[in-house]
Amino acid sequence: MAESWGPAGAEVIARSGCDVVLREVNEAAVEGAQARLTTSLDKAVRNGKLAADERNAIIDRVRFTDALDELSECDLVAEAAARTRRPRRRYSPPRARSSGRMRC
Repeated sequence: MAESWGPAGAEVIARSGCDVVLREVNEAAVEGAQARLTTSLDKAVRNGKLAADERNAIIDRVRFTDALDELSECDLVAEAAARTRRPRRRYSPPRARSSGRMRC
């Protein structure tokens, strides 16, 4: 899954009680996703929005991997593709030639 959507989506789904397999493209991305999920849940616990035992249950429902074949047993697979940001071209309307006089 792509960057922050993966852990955020996994958190929402795991909070609802479902098991989640979150697949990232490599081990570094897996570690980043784990860190983002843990940080989000820890913040919810600190703010009193989530009990510590619920946090642990959510973490237990999420399995992180970089192996595509681990998705083979999943009932539903959602993909979040990374978007690349291309620079936008500025639109400049064509300029009319002006003789200094307005024509009707």
